[in-house]
Amino acid sequence: MASCDKRTSALSIIGIMFLWPPLHTSGYFPLSLAFTSQTAPVAEISAYHIVYTAVFMLAAAVLLLVRRRVQNVLDRSRTPAFVCAATGLVGNGLLAASPLFADGSTIVVGVGIVLAALSYVALLVAWGSRIASFDPQEAALCIVGSYLAFSALWLACTLANIEMTAVLVASPLIAGACLGLLARPAPCAWLYEPRELRGLPFVFVAPCIIFVYFGVVCVKALTAMQIGISVGALSNLHLAVTAAVSLVICSAVLAAFRLKGYAQSTLVLVFALLVLCYMASLLAVVLGLDSGYQSFLGKRALVGSEHVIEVLLFVMLACTAHEKRFSPVLAFGLYAMLVVAVPQFIASDIMYQTGLLNVLSHLDLVVPLVAVASFIVAAVAIGLLVRFSTRAAQAPAAPTANWQEELCRTALGNLNLSPREFDVAVLTYRGYSAKKIADTLYVSESTVKTHTSHVYRKLDIHSKQELIAFIDGFPIKEK
Repeated sequence: MASCDKRTSALSIIGIMFLWPPLHTSGYFPLSLAFTSQTAPVAEISAYHIVYTAVFMLAAAVLLLVRRRVQNVLDRSRTPAFVCAATGLVGNGLLAASPLFADGSTIVVGVGIVLAALSYVALLVAWGSRIASFDPQEAALCIVGSYLAFSALWLACTLANIEMTAVLVASPLIAGACLGLLARPAPCAWLYEPRELRGLPFVFVAPCIIFVYFGVVCVKALTAMQIGISVGALSNLHLAVTAAVSLVICSAVLAAFRLKGYAQSTLVLVFALLVLCYMASLLAVVLGLDSGYQSFLGKRALVGSEHVIEVLLFVMLACTAHEKRFSPVLAFGLYAMLVVAVPQFIASDIMYQTGLLNVLSHLDLVVPLVAVASFIVAAVAIGLLVRFSTRAAQAPAAPTANWQEELCRTALGNLNLSPREFDVAVLTYRGYSAKKIADTLYVSESTVKTHTSHVYRKLDIHSKQELIAFIDGFPIKEK
């Protein structure tokens, strides 16, 4: 596709930028809008948060179950974006205003939790779907650029001692509005393969997910063990350091994508950089156990490294969805569940509710064991990535995974087919029946037959067999 224009890039960077505040500025979003450690015990906040997590995961599961219909709606309408914006604003606003409702605060908090959860998971999936329509290089730059902008905003607010509450409340409004203002992409059916997940680059995705979980659990354990200085008297120093570290690391990642483009070799380089930052952070914690400041800096750098790994995962899923043509709703529904909900929310709540944090606080070997385990995982992961990249570079050129569409584009490119006629032709060439094509594209069988007749007339043929024979007569273009 053509490169994004400046307006599209700017709206995308701003919109995705406001997906990150709920995930990274507040450990117990959205409850942090309604409660503080002075107004409610942590146990109560954690109990509320489990409800939020349950709603969040249920919403993600529903989107996964009906992903084809969701994808169809997202590809053809701007309405969901504005609905998500309004829903999130109302939910966050109710939570922020809940202390004013003395008699019905529980109901207000409950409604706010549900609306905030529904809005956030829907915005993650909707933005993932939209950014997947971008060229991979443009998508990578927009996503990493969005986190760079967010880190700068976070750092500026923290240094100026400005609360992020207003940003958290307005985040869904801004993210949804920017998405709704984007021009819709050209109509295009996401052509599903029998196994959609086969297109995911698991050799890259799996290590990133492992390090996300390592980071969350390790930071919770270090906090329970009271490793690092107390920041109570230092205002928001811990947030400022985290934002600054994220800003520096994200700048390096952005430079890598700008200089080398989005490619397997770039992913290996970026992943190796993040693992290096991750291991250096753990090393600083281990070596600085007797120095509160060194352990504190190491812990905050660990948090920043884990944040950027989540950004890299977002990039990989968007770019792979574009290249492999599996449903982006599937990819980002799983992202919402496995990268957002489970490690950031459930892991924290379970560790607190079960008393696991209290157990870890009395185990002196936790930090060394985590450091050794992380080093082993990092060594194995980088070794596999380098081996995979080397083999891919040495392998002979092969047809792309979506070779049927490429061949159809070669054979039918000069016939002035409409986007929907081309979709029908591709699915017909794949052997789909009229009913299956109708189910895939969410149109009626009569509409499919009408498009098929138009294709046949333009080719001067009369049957599916003639269409297949015509397309098979064209070789796939070598790249």
